[in-house]
Amino acid sequence: MKSIIFIQHHLSPVALKRLDYVIDFINDHPLKPTTLWFTTKSKTQASTIINYGTENESDYFVPATFSLFANQNSPLFSAIRYPYKNTFIHGIGRDDTRYFYEKGRFGFDLFSTIFFHISRYEEVHASTDNESSSGWIEETQHFLVKNQLAQIPVADILLTAFFESLSGKKINTPTSFSLSHDLDLLYRFTPKIKFLRSIAATFLRGRIKKDLKNNSIYFWKMITDGKRDPYDYFEELLKEESIWKDKCLYLMAGGNTVYDNKYSIGHPKILEIIKLARSRGYSIGLHPSYNAGFDHSMLAEEKSRLEKIVGEQIVDNRQHWLRWSWEITPFLLEKNGFKNDSSMGYKHRLGFRCGTGFGYRMYNFKEERSFKWKEYPLILMDSAGMHFSDGNGLKAIEVMKNFINKNKYNTAITMNFHNSNFDPLTEEGKILRAYYEALG
Repeated sequence: MKSIIFIQHHLSPVALKRLDYVIDFINDHPLKPTTLWFTTKSKTQASTIINYGTENESDYFVPATFSLFANQNSPLFSAIRYPYKNTFIHGIGRDDTRYFYEKGRFGFDLFSTIFFHISRYEEVHASTDNESSSGWIEETQHFLVKNQLAQIPVADILLTAFFESLSGKKINTPTSFSLSHDLDLLYRFTPKIKFLRSIAATFLRGRIKKDLKNNSIYFWKMITDGKRDPYDYFEELLKEESIWKDKCLYLMAGGNTVYDNKYSIGHPKILEIIKLARSRGYSIGLHPSYNAGFDHSMLAEEKSRLEKIVGEQIVDNRQHWLRWSWEITPFLLEKNGFKNDSSMGYKHRLGFRCGTGFGYRMYNFKEERSFKWKEYPLILMDSAGMHFSDGNGLKAIEVMKNFINKNKYNTAITMNFHNSNFDPLTEEGKILRAYYEALG
């Protein structure tokens, strides 16, 4: 039997829209027991009442300290740990009540805490002075990073405890994993000029003799023995296993900068890769060029170009270099008919940028509503692991293993691996190959 839980409140119209957004997120959350349903709409059929903000007689009480960020000048708050069973729940607030839940009372404003994380409030309203080359504030300035909380899904953990408190049942659901790949570079040595460039790069790295020898031998075997290019790892990269919740290959289809046009979307090898990916259960998504996420006509053109090649509508998107403008990009995704995005991740570390690993609709602050597309946060990326480990392959593998090990339950992890990072001519590439081929 379903328990309808009414959230009783005294909120302004704007704050109520934001609360309803959070309630929708809660009701859609995969960890929510099917016996629970939350609403602010009707009290008559409710079996349980949560009083939000003002204490009076009710079944449960949640304090309202943020006023759901009803304005852009909300004061700064601190990260506070609330003990819960054998762990901690991380909330945002001014006062530490020393408990998460006690006799029908919750210790902090969990609705506003969730809103803060999933709406990306701090980024949307951030000063442009802190913007990085990706178009958003530097990772080191993020609330979760500054408070050393980025490696745990704080919103998922919070909701797990919330659901357990209301249902009286333990939640211990194995983490689901999704797999993705961004195809930025197709070949390393083709055309031949790339071989000369790779040789020049050995001088810059100071590993002249070893790299020159290895590159030359490998290139010669490509010419004489038909050896695959170092970046041609697609047979191994595109996993056949069905254990993955979702699998997506993101392809580029244009661009006007030095970061783009590393291959033609109509190249015979790309067509071969698309065929292989689809045979193994992958969807095909767009990896927009460097500036396309800031330009409607570019994004529309690249999407159309890829759709003609694939022969079906493209609904998945991930930004190249994770570039994003809060004023432009999310609106372009909606305008161009995308259904899914997976750009909310870190470039230089592993972690839950949105506080959750599960897919959900992001918030449109301009119109005070949800966007029509869903965000599937990018949690673990090979290049981010390498950055975080200062390029040390063994250390990066340990970082990824430890991250997965401490997030084995009650969240979702979308992973991203680039074919170019499995370069057998580098030590880190060899190490990454061994790790990746053991996955699944």
